[in-house]
Amino acid sequence: MLHVLFLTQNSIHKVEITTHTKDSKGVDSMSRYKFRRVFRRYSITYALVNLFITVAIWLFLFSIDVVKYLFKGVYKFGMWSWNKYHFRNINLSHQQIIRLIRNMSPREFEVFIAEMFKAIGYEVELTPPSNDGGKDCILTDGAGRKIYVEMKHYSENNFVGREICQKITGAMTIDGADECIVITTGQFNQNAIDCCVKYKNLTLMDLNDIMFMLKRIDVHLIPRLFVKTFNGDGRKLALDY
Repeated sequence: MLHVLFLTQNSIHKVEITTHTKDSKGVDSMSRYKFRRVFRRYSITYALVNLFITVAIWLFLFSIDVVKYLFKGVYKFGMWSWNKYHFRNINLSHQQIIRLIRNMSPREFEVFIAEMFKAIGYEVELTPPSNDGGKDCILTDGAGRKIYVEMKHYSENNFVGREICQKITGAMTIDGADECIVITTGQFNQNAIDCCVKYKNLTLMDLNDIMFMLKRIDVHLIPRLFVKTFNGDGRKLALDY
């Protein structure tokens, strides 16, 4: 933009003249300036729209997770109510208890055994499902003795070998525990039995030993062990497995 002065007889006039220059590529500088303004406005609008869409998507996904969480909580509460009022005060037969134990998942079996020892009178600490340090459960008796427990929920024809026994005894020795127990719903291999003979503070327990320990618990309390075990996953208990 140029400012030109015109001198007349009585006054001076100032006239503004707009000029348009072109760059080396022949593009008008004014056109380039207008394009930049429009492009800047479009970029800001695009960024705001993109931010709005991103926030909306995250809120939508979060709402789905909240609904799932609430639905899962209501479902678990319903199963807990059903189990509590239809299962806790019945007498279970020997075969019914065995079928319930065999129908458990590995984690449910760990919870059940922990609840069983708790009902007998031990202080129980159930370790996490992973990175458990070589033991599934830590027991403390009335004398303050610490006992490590490793549990294997196997089918009837699967065997626990020496490796499992060596693992739990190693954890017991390193951590300074007093005893260790390996419990399984399967069977013990001969090398596992030989390992138990070698290590006097190692005890092996199968399903028959579990049934024997359940006799130390009031018969009316046994169904409650199963209620506490299965309620973690919100499962409905039934005796027709």
